[in-house]
Amino acid sequence: MTVWKVLTSFKGRINRREYWLKGFLPLAIVCLGPFLALIALGRTEAALIVLGALFLATLWSSLAMTVKRLHDRNHPGWHLALQLIPVFGQIFAIWVIIDVGFLVGTYGHNRFGEDPGGAFSEVVLEDVSPDALITVAGLTKYFALTRGVLLSHELGQVHAVDDVSLEVKRGETLGLVGETGCGKSTLARVVTRLIEPTGGRIVFDGKDITTWSRRQLRPLRRDMQIILQDPYSALNPRRPVGSIIGEPLRIHRLGSRSERKARVREVMEMVGLNPEHFNRYPYEFSGGQRQRVGVARAIVTKPKLILADEPVSALDVSIQAQVLNLLEDLRDEMGMTLLFIAHDLSVVRHVSDRIAVMYLGKIVELAPPETLCSHPKHPYTGALLSAVPVASADAEEARSRRIVLHGDPPSPVEPPSGCRFHTRCPKVQPICAEVEPPLEPKGLPDQLAACHFPLTEEEIERAILRPRVSK
Repeated sequence: MTVWKVLTSFKGRINRREYWLKGFLPLAIVCLGPFLALIALGRTEAALIVLGALFLATLWSSLAMTVKRLHDRNHPGWHLALQLIPVFGQIFAIWVIIDVGFLVGTYGHNRFGEDPGGAFSEVVLEDVSPDALITVAGLTKYFALTRGVLLSHELGQVHAVDDVSLEVKRGETLGLVGETGCGKSTLARVVTRLIEPTGGRIVFDGKDITTWSRRQLRPLRRDMQIILQDPYSALNPRRPVGSIIGEPLRIHRLGSRSERKARVREVMEMVGLNPEHFNRYPYEFSGGQRQRVGVARAIVTKPKLILADEPVSALDVSIQAQVLNLLEDLRDEMGMTLLFIAHDLSVVRHVSDRIAVMYLGKIVELAPPETLCSHPKHPYTGALLSAVPVASADAEEARSRRIVLHGDPPSPVEPPSGCRFHTRCPKVQPICAEVEPPLEPKGLPDQLAACHFPLTEEEIERAILRPRVSK
């Protein structure tokens, strides 16, 4: 029995008009409701896709009705509608998830490589250096603040990363520092395409990956690995560490089972773990050993880039030194590029070739560690350095010279005009609120700062107290 016969059959119990109203109208509402809603929202292409899916689902339902007769012949439309509601609801929910999270980004970026909004084509990359592994230009990431579920509307945008341009050379360690919420982790994840960018360009190993699809990025993932912050929650407690470390090899189908096992044992020995502990579980290791497991998992595919997102913040000081020395040795041995995120300036100075200071989604200063720590140019960098504890007889004097920033950081939903730091800067001038300073050379070679009035040598000496050498 087909759908048409069910809907048009008549046995005299009710007239044909009531039969159609009670049967066909609920079915039409269920079928055409999502389609009409998408048309009203301006999602024409998505509406056509949903309409095609509804047509296929209707064919499936009519086939099911052919096998199993309707139990209630008086109200076949209601019965059919009840059958189709879960199917169509699932289809509509899948479209919502795909449209918002996977295929089409919040601001028009399509994962299949289209850019209908033109947010990525507006940024023009100059000549990319062959020595650069990563080059980003005008990189932007906004998170939408919305209200509602299906008929949601945008209330504002969180400016997590705003117009960032930088270059990371091969074999270099770039440190990212800044206070909590300034956009360090978001920048690193956008660069590696773990989060979709809103605008800008990303070039990795000479390839523009800004609009690459998930399928195109899959082979590239073996060259990008991550070391997470918490060594306790980053490992699956139900799997032995040998299986955890070898998971990237299995996903990327590298080598046979015996070759993968041999590679895992080799990497465990490289990071200072006993290969005999291959079948042990994470709870049997200490915090430092678990972080070594995370490092081993990150380097097992011999990646070109490792994103270290505060890898030592949850460890003791002695264990921190071991992990940092391990990362340095692996970088020198394997020639990897390291993007190192941390709050501790002393840690970043120890491992980095260059340090980038971020404030409210912007890079405000970029310089080698020796230059940045001895001759900072941006007032925010000077405030960070003045807050570093001094373990010497001059500690009391250092506390008296500390630069205290008054007020709270501005909201990233409504960042201030001009310089982002002018609401808390001790050197603020009227131009700071009107004109945004570019990131340009200031002071010593290879030092860039975004400030209209950089720190002078006298101000640096007052802010940063260098400990006296005891005789």
